[in-house]
Amino acid sequence: MQTCNCLATGGIDKIIKFPITNLHFYTTDSLINWVYNLGEMKRLLTYLFLVLLSVCTISQSVVFAETSLMAYKDSNSDYIYFTSPNINFKKKLYWEYKKGFQIEPSIGWSEYGEKNGKSCFDYYQTLTYDAKQFAHIFYYDSPRGGQTNVCVPEIYKISTEPNNSIYDVIGLNKDTGIAFGMGMTYQSKNEFVVITSEAANKLCIKMAYSEGVGDECYDLTLPKSNLVSIVNKRLKAIKIREESKGNIVSTSTPTEIETSITDTSGPEIEVPGKLIAKNDQVILSGKITDENNIASVKIDNSPIVLDKEGNFEIDLFVPLDGLKVSIEAIDKFTNKTSRTIVISREQQESGEQIVKLPSLNPTKIDAKTNPDALALIVGITNYKNIPISIYADKDAKLFADYAYRSLGISRDKTKLLVNDSANYIEIMKSLKRWLKNEIVADKSDVYVFFAGHGLVSDNQKDLYLIPYDGETSLLTDTAFKRSNLFSLIEEANPGSITAFFDTCYSGLTRQNEMLVADARPIKIVADETSLPSNVNLISAASNNEIASSLEGAEHGMFSYYLMEGLGGNADLDQNKNITVGELHEYVKNRVKEKAAKLGRNQNPQVSGNKDKVLVKLN
Repeated sequence: MQTCNCLATGGIDKIIKFPITNLHFYTTDSLINWVYNLGEMKRLLTYLFLVLLSVCTISQSVVFAETSLMAYKDSNSDYIYFTSPNINFKKKLYWEYKKGFQIEPSIGWSEYGEKNGKSCFDYYQTLTYDAKQFAHIFYYDSPRGGQTNVCVPEIYKISTEPNNSIYDVIGLNKDTGIAFGMGMTYQSKNEFVVITSEAANKLCIKMAYSEGVGDECYDLTLPKSNLVSIVNKRLKAIKIREESKGNIVSTSTPTEIETSITDTSGPEIEVPGKLIAKNDQVILSGKITDENNIASVKIDNSPIVLDKEGNFEIDLFVPLDGLKVSIEAIDKFTNKTSRTIVISREQQESGEQIVKLPSLNPTKIDAKTNPDALALIVGITNYKNIPISIYADKDAKLFADYAYRSLGISRDKTKLLVNDSANYIEIMKSLKRWLKNEIVADKSDVYVFFAGHGLVSDNQKDLYLIPYDGETSLLTDTAFKRSNLFSLIEEANPGSITAFFDTCYSGLTRQNEMLVADARPIKIVADETSLPSNVNLISAASNNEIASSLEGAEHGMFSYYLMEGLGGNADLDQNKNITVGELHEYVKNRVKEKAAKLGRNQNPQVSGNKDKVLVKLN
């Protein structure tokens, strides 16, 4: 706050005192209310009289408004308290004089002091909550030694530029202009507060000096500028939090994102620089903290949640060739910290040599979004009642990334169910509630991915997909008949349905183990083509074949080449579009070749509209 334009006006006895009064500036709307409130008539007459008096004596610019103020006087004491008029901003922001900021009057302090001496009030502090109201605090300061007259804690006039930008003055006796005790500062108990609107650019106070009377004027643009910039940071931080919604993490839950003038450093990330995984999975744990609250944390661009102390723990799949993990943490002021962790994997100790295949990386895909698409993704490795389906949960988790990157499906329109969350009830709820609520009739493209066990019915005509808690002996009651699954989706009338099923129905697992203890040779007669006209299906194998795993990539064989194809490899004609037919052709050729090397037959199947475009590459 810059002091300016100091003027001497003579002795105190030559000044007509202007009584500081808690007047109210009334609008046309509030005048209507006076008709119904006779008590206001007295206030109105008092107001008009004082205005007339002030016009005859001094230029009137003190205007008080009826508003929710950020400062108030306790009726039982002389203390003044501050409170936010805006529920969204509860933390006070301060601006104080910087050392050396005050500018001397043009006539020089020595000359000025000869006439007036020292001003009896000094500026102390400006504060705000939301940059809509500013409270300027002044304290009484007794004269220095050697000055002849004694200061009095007395104010004669307060004005602003532009006019009518004062909301209230608190802490002055309305009749005498004397500041009463408030105890707000360490300087003195004789203090007062001027509350201005955001429009006020200049504040002038006519006050007593040790040798006379003078005007102290203050440039309000500087504290306003500083405080407004901080409030803007608040608003930006709140916007980030709102956009992140459920991804926000914090060590506390304030009504507002609190702010600090000096916070320019990002959060502290405590994680190991390197990790060695004993197998294909590793638990990455760490701690992320900040002196102020954290707005968001992402690991490999996926949001994570911290506990109250800032700790996190996440399961990661580590391919044979290792993994690099990026961590990004942003605080409420948008200060960012990034870390990269290298995770390697111990070599296989068995004598069997496994051919390592390239790791799948969906982040390299540049495809167009599909705002009308939805995805239900299911992967079950650890079944409750039957043998495992190796890598199925990993297939599903990675396919969720391909659904986002390649198929262009937003993450909030993707439902991922793995292992015990992929039970019968949850899958049914996803089909009958979630999908039906999200589907736009005749417009939405629905994608279904299932990796896990399947089985044929006893009559060898009906194909079933087995949920986490399914029973092979009770298929009709505990599993999903494939045709019924499509029928449930069809009830919402989507534009199209495209399904990818990495499963088989032969009674054998990916590891060539018997799924049913008393299994017998079967010949499945179910018809792959008996599907609704708007359904496209690419399945891992013919009904009598095994859907194999791919040890060199630690994925299902079908799922691996399916995602590799969606990543761009299936664009056989290089026209930037991948169709159902192109994807099937790519997957079929590679799965067939790879399975043959393992001594197996596996031929992925397709039905539906082969010309439907699944991926649009940029």
